[in-house]
Amino acid sequence: MSKLNSFAPGAGGCYRPSPVPTRPQPGPIETLPAPGIPRPPPPPGGGCFPSPLPHPQPLPHPQPFPLPGHGGLRDLINRARSSAVSNTQANQLERIQHGLESGYISEAEAAELLKQQASVSDAIKRAQADGFISAKEQADIQRQQAKASASIREARTSFEFDSILQDHGVVQTQAEQLGSIAQGIRSGQLSSSESSTLLRGQADLTGDIAKAQADGSLSPAEKLATTARQAKAGLDIQREKHDLEKAPHGRNRFPIIFY
Repeated sequence: MSKLNSFAPGAGGCYRPSPVPTRPQPGPIETLPAPGIPRPPPPPGGGCFPSPLPHPQPLPHPQPFPLPGHGGLRDLINRARSSAVSNTQANQLERIQHGLESGYISEAEAAELLKQQASVSDAIKRAQADGFISAKEQADIQRQQAKASASIREARTSFEFDSILQDHGVVQTQAEQLGSIAQGIRSGQLSSSESSTLLRGQADLTGDIAKAQADGSLSPAEKLATTARQAKAGLDIQREKHDLEKAPHGRNRFPIIFY
């Protein structure tokens, strides 16, 4: 038989019988079958047949509960520890914010406190470098945060004459930016790397403001330059809070997590 179309072995297709020769071919004389014996069926006249069905494949085995080190319990512990140290840092930044607003913390004191907070973010970043905060790393971070808390308490209880001469508008803008950074750290919108960069920028800006106010007030040129730097810092905070980088305890709105 000849095929109408070519197909791979096992696939469906159509076929037709070879054409009947026009001339009779010599051959044995056809004899009728004996009575009671059925005549054999005629050769097939061609047609089509479907493709064979694929062999059934076994269903995959259900996956067990993720083992520690591959998600599950390990991720829960890491998220809890990341949230704990981040909440502490956010609380300390809010204390600095309220101290600036109330005048209990001067710009010079705030610059030193923000440098400590940037160092805390660096410690969190180093702890999360391997994707997991161990119990020892969490204890080390908490000891560093305890020292930062004592520094904030000391700055709030001491009185600096310079805090009376601070420009209210500049201080209010800076306090709002510290509150925004604190909210980003607490919610996980800011990774430890981002918070470290932002806090060091705030510390440098605060130190420059303190130097500019050393003579008692900000000159118009100094205030204009300070306002421009604060505007840029505010844009940087908003950009970092709304990018793809998230802390491990973030809200899982994005698939990428950075430390």
